[in-house]
Amino acid sequence: MKVLIISKSFIVKEAIAVLFRDTFNIKSIEIISNLEEIKKEELNEYNFIFIEIDLENKKEAEFICDNRKSRDDTRIMALDLSINENLFVKLVKHGIDGYITNVCNKEEFDFIVKNISKGKKYYDPGLMELAINSKSCINHNKLTKREKEVMEKVSKGCNNREVAESLCITEYTVKKHISSIFNKLDLRSRQDIIIYVKDNYKKIENL
Repeated sequence: MKVLIISKSFIVKEAIAVLFRDTFNIKSIEIISNLEEIKKEELNEYNFIFIEIDLENKKEAEFICDNRKSRDDTRIMALDLSINENLFVKLVKHGIDGYITNVCNKEEFDFIVKNISKGKKYYDPGLMELAINSKSCINHNKLTKREKEVMEKVSKGCNNREVAESLCITEYTVKKHISSIFNKLDLRSRQDIIIYVKDNYKKIENL
């Protein structure tokens, strides 16, 4: 296996290199500060690329993901100490194999690298939760004010007639709003609405 480590931090570069050498007995390790130090086509020579994310190399991370080997056996892992949620979501879409926000201990790092090397994905659990919550907020903000009002009533167990009477609209309009809520939030039933509101109560309690 041939490994490439990219980081501007001397400590990070040396520590990660030691982990790869000692744990996986990797002898072919290249250490650079940025992609300008190697030719872009040389990326195809590496089986595992480890990159520490900073404010200046976000595009480099995207480039690496988009230009991995055609036979797709290059594994890419990022360390993001700044915990950039938007970048995390973007790089996941670009196909990054691993994304961590710290290296807690050697055993955990070993476990993560071994799984990524086998073709499995590993993403920091905290970032996964942030991304999921962010998606909930984004989806929720797609609703109109009236749809939010209908959703609140449905979540309290009101039937269509009760919702209509409470909001002074017709039952037909209630049905249209509920159908729209299903589509926008990717829900399928009134029970789904109840669960959604319960799980996201803090986000919608000020309707």
